[in-house]
Amino acid sequence: MRRFLTYLLLALCPTTILAQGFKWNAQTQPVQHIEGEFYLGFTTPIGSYYDSGANLGGTFGLEMRYNLDELPLDLGIHLGLTTAVHSIWMPVYYWDGKWAESYSTQQSNRTLNLSIVGDWNFRQGRRVNPFVGIGIGWGSHDALNSVKYEGGDGTSTPIVMPRVGLELFRHLRLTLASNISRKGYNNLEFTLGVVFGGRPKKNQTK
Repeated sequence: MRRFLTYLLLALCPTTILAQGFKWNAQTQPVQHIEGEFYLGFTTPIGSYYDSGANLGGTFGLEMRYNLDELPLDLGIHLGLTTAVHSIWMPVYYWDGKWAESYSTQQSNRTLNLSIVGDWNFRQGRRVNPFVGIGIGWGSHDALNSVKYEGGDGTSTPIVMPRVGLELFRHLRLTLASNISRKGYNNLEFTLGVVFGGRPKKNQTK
């Protein structure tokens, strides 16, 4: 629990610092309230997991967000599947009792993540819109090919998802995020999303 709270504080600090100096009483540019996103990307594990190595994995998911009128802030619901893929060396045991050689295999630790998310948009509605945000929710864990280490199949834990990104041309969203839940499942992910809705309101496009 102490580590969970530490990660949460670290995730919130950049958002608070970056938001200082910006007006809190209005959007940069008024936009439509509802927007959705579908994203795909790749992941890499963070943190140690026994004696395994880190491999690239995949991630995909959906978001629905609501843009507030008073602030350049969006709030929404996130549903995603993310992975932490570990390479593991497996020894080959022969009949005479000797370990003669080993081979490499993979264990994909997967997390189904349902979270509440929020982003602060620094140039909302513009063609280039940097943002920082965080998600807090629940992650359900499963391990594909539990070849050597028990992956915690069927377990679930709280999950924190700090993120930073760039929205381009109001339809493309590049995001660097971290999913922090439990040892062996924590990761970094880079995603490309397609955004629907949330465009500047009529007669206000710049």
